[in-house]
Amino acid sequence: MSPSAGAGLHHAGQVVPDLEAGVRFMEDVFGARIDGDVRELGAGDGVDVTFGVDPAAQIRFAFLELPAGGRLELVQWTAPGVAPAPP
Repeated sequence: MSPSAGAGLHHAGQVVPDLEAGVRFMEDVFGARIDGDVRELGAGDGVDVTFGVDPAAQIRFAFLELPAGGRLELVQWTAPGVAPAPP
């Protein structure tokens, strides 16, 4: 098997301050389609270990299919005592 066999980009990710607004923007401007449901992970799901963040941090994310091909993951982080970033 060649070194590049099976290689490729599965998806790209972008952190957004408001997941729903980010999804709407990608749908309206780029014609993206949400793939599945918005997912949520938090305390007890291993988010702190996987990403090295506060154990109380929560993550919400959605995958979008782009019309020209490819996938984009939009991610919204929240943590107690941390104000959301402005859009």
